[in-house]
Amino acid sequence: MSRGDGPTFDGGVGLVALGGAFVIVMLWNQVFAPSSAVDVVQTGYVGLASLVLVLGGLWLIWSEWPAASQRRVLGWSLVGCGFLVVLAFLQLWDHVRAGTPVSRPGMMVLRLAVFGCVGGAATGFYQSKSRREQARAEENLERFTTLFEEAPLAVVALTGEGEVVMWNAAAESLFGYRASEVVGRPYPLVPGRRSEELAEHLGQTTSGEHLEGVRTKRRRKDGTLLDVELWATPISTGAGGVELVLAVFRDLTASEIADEQRSVLQRLFRHNLRNDLTVVRGNATDIAAERSTSPTEAADRIVSAADRLIQLAEHVGRLDADGTVHSFDVTVVVESAVTEARERYPDATITLDAPAEARAQTVSGIEAAFVEALENAVVHTDDPSPEVAVSVEESDDVVEVQFADSGPGIPATEWEPVAGQRERPLRHASGLGLWMMHWAASRSGGTLTKADRSPRGTELTFALPQTAERESDEAASRADAEAE
Repeated sequence: MSRGDGPTFDGGVGLVALGGAFVIVMLWNQVFAPSSAVDVVQTGYVGLASLVLVLGGLWLIWSEWPAASQRRVLGWSLVGCGFLVVLAFLQLWDHVRAGTPVSRPGMMVLRLAVFGCVGGAATGFYQSKSRREQARAEENLERFTTLFEEAPLAVVALTGEGEVVMWNAAAESLFGYRASEVVGRPYPLVPGRRSEELAEHLGQTTSGEHLEGVRTKRRRKDGTLLDVELWATPISTGAGGVELVLAVFRDLTASEIADEQRSVLQRLFRHNLRNDLTVVRGNATDIAAERSTSPTEAADRIVSAADRLIQLAEHVGRLDADGTVHSFDVTVVVESAVTEARERYPDATITLDAPAEARAQTVSGIEAAFVEALENAVVHTDDPSPEVAVSVEESDDVVEVQFADSGPGIPATEWEPVAGQRERPLRHASGLGLWMMHWAASRSGGTLTKADRSPRGTELTFALPQTAERESDEAASRADAEAE
């Protein structure tokens, strides 16, 4: 029964009736049968037990207990009463067979009957309460499981020893492991160098602390690394101890880069489109009105503005919004970028030094970023025969791809905003190329750095997380196919 629905006259009224009946029988027995001091005490016991039944029945009537639970209490009360009454009659039968007189057999049967009712009612109360608590627990568990599975963020439940207990669908999508692959096994996401960090986090949460917004890295099934934000909270048992640790992960890479990319493109388009379209409109108007002293020069200015917009469109077209990382053979990807650059710029000398295989985690747009790095080295130079040295090296769990040129270098005004050293409005598409390289490296879980060469020139280095020996041949083949 729900609160406020009014009384339910079901099992509760039955207990009240039983208690009242016992009181009536007790009074009848006292009036019509002689009693001793011992009988008076026993009568008090019976009266007290009857009062307990009446009060219990009244409590059931006005409680929130449903009718089924009330009937269960009444049923157990009748079972207890019947069981002890049967025992009482068997005892009386033994006395009759032995010829032993029994003092006030009716009081003995009454006493056992009322005590049986109280004991049965207590059993019914306990069983009904246990069932209700179990039903509530199952309902709460069902709600928790639904929320757990449908949560948009990756959620993982661990024991204090780091064994996976629960693994939701978002975790499968983010980390690449199916629940059947990890549940009941040690937590597989921590890179080797961060094993102490996992022990520290588990120690904090099992001692009752909460982790909020901790930035860290986790490794996917294919070996690629993810920058994530971690929240963790302990789940306590009824005894007050910590039974599980619930960890929630948010992928930082995609959201942060998307915000940064949106801001950069807004600044670029706001400046370039306005300025170049103003140039086109002004010169076209002058030509149409025959106000231009040199229509040819005005037309050239229009063409130059159009070329700049086309260049901007080409750079934007190379942007890859897909943040999914895979394990690629970087040597293959770099060779493809170098081949494309050699065909596009035949006057440039581009050399490549790379191992037979160098597998790293990258996004699919990394090849476009490599092409951009080569174009940046070849186009933005005063040397009619530019030289670019490209190298691929494996060291310290990273694959480094380096582009070294002998050009005039990258202006600080273009590099510092990309490196996060200061904010500056983007003025032209060449700056967008640097941003594109930076975003591709960041989405891959890596970095892009710049160093000046002596006497002149620039070295751009992509440092990508190495994934060799960490994925199956099938996954590697699939990644290579996607790279092509």
